[in-house]
Amino acid sequence: DGNSFHTLFPEFPVDKRRMQPAGLFVPGTETNYIALRTNVSGQVPYQDIYQEYARLILKLSYHSLPPWLEEGYANVFGSMTLNDKGAGLGRPDPEDMSVLYESPLLPLDLVFHVDRNSAYYNSGGKTTVYFAESRALVHYLLTDPQMLEMKSIDRYIALVESGADALQAARQAFGDLNQMQTKLESYIKQITSTPSEIQGAGGSEAASSLRTLSPAETAALMGGFALSRGKFDSAQTKLEDAIKLDRSLASAEESLGYLLLHQNQVEEAEKHFTRAVELDPKSALAHYGRGTVSMVRGGFVGVPVGAVVAFEKTVSLNADFAPAWYNLASIYALRPETLQKALDAARHAASLVPGDSSYQYQLAVILASLGRTEEARKVAEQLRNSSSDPRAADKAGDLLAQFSQPRTSAP
Repeated sequence: DGNSFHTLFPEFPVDKRRMQPAGLFVPGTETNYIALRTNVSGQVPYQDIYQEYARLILKLSYHSLPPWLEEGYANVFGSMTLNDKGAGLGRPDPEDMSVLYESPLLPLDLVFHVDRNSAYYNSGGKTTVYFAESRALVHYLLTDPQMLEMKSIDRYIALVESGADALQAARQAFGDLNQMQTKLESYIKQITSTPSEIQGAGGSEAASSLRTLSPAETAALMGGFALSRGKFDSAQTKLEDAIKLDRSLASAEESLGYLLLHQNQVEEAEKHFTRAVELDPKSALAHYGRGTVSMVRGGFVGVPVGAVVAFEKTVSLNADFAPAWYNLASIYALRPETLQKALDAARHAASLVPGDSSYQYQLAVILASLGRTEEARKVAEQLRNSSSDPRAADKAGDLLAQFSQPRTSAP
């Protein structure tokens, strides 16, 4: 309720003059947290949290979706309701409809052409015609029978991800944009349209079963949550309390290890990671912590054998944990005889998180080290052209410039 939410977030007191948020999404390096206030009402009270989570997934899953599509997807997924048959897609946002009723739509070729440097995107608010139209457009694409049958939005994403210009990709995937504009205008006028159902795998009782956490588990969870928010003193107190309550709780040892590692107390961090592994040998994050300790102790110089063992164990337990693959690629790349293993690891990391520019850059560098310059050039060009991070784009540009320099032969 409001009081317990205030305990977690002192910046949101119980105050009639200022409504508390329904919850907060707190991303972290190892773990993401969602805190919900249960005394809320409304059809989709947690819409903002769903949207933040959707934005994270989109950012990690794609190189750089055009802003209209990212905004629209986040809005659509934020308004979904879940049931045992799948998901329900609600009506377009009434506030968006109001904006679009009062102002003419922007031409679709302009909407598709806008990038993150455009004044339309950086207008300072999310209630402009551009944003409202973007959200309505995605809603239309996900509900129109013809667009669904043609898998138009999937084709568009595939084209953009392969490096195609956003506007040209739209023309290829959606056809005549003038006709599409007319259909979108008609769709927006259908204010009585019923919510749509998206079929999916329903939940099971096993997947949704609940249990009460022990006091130690609660303290460990709160400690990890405080750690993710940078509240280190609070995190340490809660984690130490959890260990006092239950000395067999691996999650508390693991989180305390990450806290101490953050504070550069490497030796103490290793003790807690080692204890976490003893308590739960199948904890990928505990093994990853031990690997990180080995790299820090070695000053990120040379080949830390202990890190290789720990990271290899991490990916054997969780093959989808991209940071471990990234670190393995970095270590394997230090030796010519393991460059191919480095490439395999880098490819795997980049495939797991296509939207992380550092993974794509690492892949390009390792390809270049193997003499596969054209492949490296292609990856670097795509990164330079699609990254929303200017620093990543500049690094990719510098790498491309190196490829362009003439090779000098040895005397």
